[in-house]
Amino acid sequence: MIKDLTTRNEEWRKLKNSNITYAIISLIVFFTTAGFLSLFYADKIKVYTQWIADNFGPQGMCAVVFIADTIISPIPPDAMLLVVAKSQLHENWPLYISLFSFFSVLGGNFGYFIGFMIQRFSWVPAIILNYTSKKHEIVEKFGVWVVVLGALTPLPFSITCWCAGMVRLNWFHFFIASLFRIPRIFGVYYLLIHSQELTDFLSTYL
Repeated sequence: MIKDLTTRNEEWRKLKNSNITYAIISLIVFFTTAGFLSLFYADKIKVYTQWIADNFGPQGMCAVVFIADTIISPIPPDAMLLVVAKSQLHENWPLYISLFSFFSVLGGNFGYFIGFMIQRFSWVPAIILNYTSKKHEIVEKFGVWVVVLGALTPLPFSITCWCAGMVRLNWFHFFIASLFRIPRIFGVYYLLIHSQELTDFLSTYL
């Protein structure tokens, strides 16, 4: 019993540390890239982000965030944060970031119910079950804490939510854990708008 508990705690420690390390590295790469792009392509970035803001609109951008956190999407929700930060939408950023937070949590919960339903159908492609099998095992072992970790780190939140539904994690506990997505989105946006400071630092030495 003690040995099993020790092993489980050690596995959780390794999982947590690896995810936190990955999150830190990802953030460093993301904001360093944003700093360099702002330094050399500031005008083009403003043009592209404003084009997205004008053509997608808040509704379309919320849909992108929702889809990104419901299913596997090639466009991460952080991309919409960049659009807000670098376009005229930044004037009303509290509204848009709050909306993104809401739709991110909503998407994660929708993903939970997708996972919940997947277990009911035998026709689900084996490739999906194989893809989620490892995460499924982790969620089954560590429960709601994996959801919290997934909500706070850059790892695909949707897959974590799917697996939470597949293992029948208590929905209310899952919902509370999914709310950790909100401080992450606000935190990333805060860092993103301060990437200008990184740009100024880079321009001093380049």
